[in-house]
Amino acid sequence: YIDLIARKGAEHEAAFLEALRSEIHDVVEVGFGQSRDLSAAAEATAGAMRSGAKYIYQAVLLSGEWHGLADFLERIERPSALGKWSYQVLDTKLARHPRPEHALQLCFYSHAVAEIQQTAPEMAYVVLGTRDRFGIRLANVSAYFRRLQSRFLEAIAAPAEQVGLRHTA
Repeated sequence: YIDLIARKGAEHEAAFLEALRSEIHDVVEVGFGQSRDLSAAAEATAGAMRSGAKYIYQAVLLSGEWHGLADFLERIERPSALGKWSYQVLDTKLARHPRPEHALQLCFYSHAVAEIQQTAPEMAYVVLGTRDRFGIRLANVSAYFRRLQSRFLEAIAAPAEQVGLRHTA
């Protein structure tokens, strides 16, 4: 069942990519590549952003110790350190309705995009299995994301006894 869902999700993402290409959009594909070098892939993503590509597929994003692979970055005509444009995140999900974890994932990607373009995106979008775009106003969820991220980092840094875990021998 998990394999079926993964395959259907990949098909949905590929169909969205093909729809963009069929509309004669400039789509730059990044991804991890053969070497799986995160730094090089993140620099390739930043380079594609600096060049002004209309869409960036499989954008590799780094922020501190965190990394992620956004399905798509979409150029919008909003000034940033890149020029007269900036980027917002589009992530394809097979779901028919957005879920809270989608917003959290988009917050991380958008935070990493903001580090590159020196301007925070206002919106991010989930492209649902129905092909509808569901917009998320990042200002409405970013504080919650930062709090969860902070609590997560505190939890993994704390000794096991403080988070209710006991070592058994």
